[in-house]
This record gives sequence, structure tokens and C-alpha cells, in this order.
Amino acid sequence: MTRKRVLPLVIFLIAIGIGFFRLNSEPEKITAPSLNYAIPASCQDTQIIASILPIIPEAIFIDTPWDPARGTELFDVLNNNGIACSYGVQQAEIGTTILWVKDIKKLFSSHVSNWNAQGFTQVDIDNISEDSAYYLYKPQSPTQEFHVWTLNILIHGIWIQINATFLNSLEDATPLIQASLESLQTS
Repeated sequence: MTRKRVLPLVIFLIAIGIGFFRLNSEPEKITAPSLNYAIPASCQDTQIIASILPIIPEAIFIDTPWDPARGTELFDVLNNNGIACSYGVQQAEIGTTILWVKDIKKLFSSHVSNWNAQGFTQVDIDNISEDSAYYLYKPQSPTQEFHVWTLNILIHGIWIQINATFLNSLEDATPLIQASLESLQTS
């Protein structure tokens, strides 16, 4: 072999030996640093208004004095250091209410059988790495007095419930879902 042919082979073998190239080995797994997720500190510390303004131009935070009945999801959220926030145009009855709570007591799973009984469907949300999600949509009709659109998401140890009067599908909700996730605080 000539020197011109041997030199590249030697360089390649050295590179394999010091790890520049790996033959017949598993690719290295890259793991993201673990983050601690927390619910928003307040209803004003969220990305929700920005996400719904293109649909509801006059939307604002609606300061609601909650007084939930025992046994309701809202009661569970508020009595476990969660928050419930409404945004929209109150007079027009258009908007969204979102609940965030750390799922320390497994509140999310305690509601699954009830959601199934109510007709919720377990879904996989596009481009979201949720642990679990349940969705219900019932449009207003002669037999359905109110428009119902609800999504329950368990992600990063947080239960998020999104209720909206203006959505008709999961696809329509993408900006709102994304905003509810971006509203989570990390440390």
C-alpha cells in the first residue's frame, strides 16, 4: 500500500479508538434536564389572553369569585392549591375557563371513571407529550342546551382542565392548549 492510502486508514482507526466515530454501538441518548413544573402563580401570569385575542378580540381576565360545590372538579382543584381562571367577554358568554393543579393526590385519575361515564374520549394530542388526556365535545342542539368543550390533560405532574364556549375541535384548540402549557412555571 502506498503512503497516500495508508494515512487515511490510520487516521480513521485512530478516530474510532478515541471515539470520534462509533461502529456497531447504540446511539447516545440525550436526556433533557429534569425540570420542576408548577401551576401559574396567578390568573394574570398566563399566556391565555394572548392566545384567544385573535378569536375573541375584546377578551379579558374575568375575576370570578368561585364557590364550588363539594365533590366537583372545581372544588378538588381549588382545595388542593390549584387555580381556576376565566377569560373572555362575560356579557357575551364567550370565553374559556382553565383549571391548573399539581396532581399530588392523583386527582386526575380519580375523575377518569366519571369522565368515561359522561362520554369523554381518551385522546392523544398532536405535538404534546401528555401523560393522559380526555376530551368531550357536545355542540349546542335542540337536545343539548349548552355548548360543551372540555379537555383534561395530565402533563408534567399537573392536571390542566380547559373549558371553552368557542371551540369545535381539538385542532381549533391548539393555540389555547399551547398557551395553557406555556403558562406552567419551571424551575
